[in-house]
Amino acid sequence: MVLKLKILKLRYLVVGYLCVLPQLEAQSAIVAGIFKYRVVNPNCTIKQKTEDGWIPFRSKLAKGDLAIGKPNSKNPSIIIFKTPKGKQTLLAAKKSCIFGDRTSSGKSGSDEGDEKYDLESQTRALFSMGVHSWQELISISQGDIKSSLRASSIAAFVGVGFLSANDKRELGVNFQILYAKAQVLNSAEPSDTDIIYSVKNVDVAGAIISPQFFTRPSSGSVAFGVSVPIFLRFGAYPLGTDSTYKIGPRFKPLLGLNIESRFERGGLFFGQKVGFYGAPRSLSWSLETGWKF
Repeated sequence: MVLKLKILKLRYLVVGYLCVLPQLEAQSAIVAGIFKYRVVNPNCTIKQKTEDGWIPFRSKLAKGDLAIGKPNSKNPSIIIFKTPKGKQTLLAAKKSCIFGDRTSSGKSGSDEGDEKYDLESQTRALFSMGVHSWQELISISQGDIKSSLRASSIAAFVGVGFLSANDKRELGVNFQILYAKAQVLNSAEPSDTDIIYSVKNVDVAGAIISPQFFTRPSSGSVAFGVSVPIFLRFGAYPLGTDSTYKIGPRFKPLLGLNIESRFERGGLFFGQKVGFYGAPRSLSWSLETGWKF
């Protein structure tokens, strides 16, 4: 009998403690509807909010555990709540895993492998650095004789960017500055009017503004995406002082398309890009690493 009374007293203390949790939320969140939930399927995926975003919660809540939470503002099928045990960790789970005073479903949720999340986006900054290589066509002429030359460049770059991301998608823009060495070894297309010209170690500088979109189809650490870089290239290809040839242009804007992949571990990421500028024959590629803040 004494043991039963102690258990009942403990339950009242836990419920009383949970009733205080809503006071930890902002007043606007209280108005949005914080209420009591009970776990019905302990095998459902629960995610924890960290500095690196939402990651799987390593502990499991026991069936019947209580928590105070509210539906996510952008996806009501996701419940945002706090664990009553230990530190007040912000967690998220499918509504089908838990039910509360204002929900009608008491059915068990799906298995862990079936759980998917689309939580509200977070805005983050990133820093990156790496190498970038590309090809482009430049023109050389003498009077009415014109020819196209294929220039190849390899550069080192640093970049900064901003992105809005959730567990499934990422939309952002990246800005990079680079310094490159370029070379021209032959003409782009053989013809009777070809002009022979070759040069190495031409100084080239540039800036790239690149809108990009990523998606994570099956793993939170691997992302695939596309980007549309706008490349502003500066570089002067040399000619003799008494030459009658013209070569250029010195400044050239380039529009491209990239297919990207990225591996992420916390805030650290490694990425690669393959694409082209102007035409598919003018290939480009990049390797980069960086950090998301």
